[in-house]
Amino acid sequence: MRPVRLLHTSDLHIAGGFSTPKGCDRRNECLCPLLSVAELARHHEVDALLVVGDLFDHGRVDEDLVKAA
Repeated sequence: MRPVRLLHTSDLHIAGGFSTPKGCDRRNECLCPLLSVAELARHHEVDALLVVGDLFDHGRVDEDLVKAA
């Protein structure tokens, strides 16, 4: 039996533009921060991903973006 592996992150701020890569032309709908963390979770074979801070930068996020996230 192995220990549980957790990946802990916070404040991804999707749709805020602050954590999107430079040159991204979809800053207000970019899922790059979440996709990067998800790739790390897959790579390290974690059992659970904990997002303990703000997933979105504000409360005016389009419903389709919320569903995609």
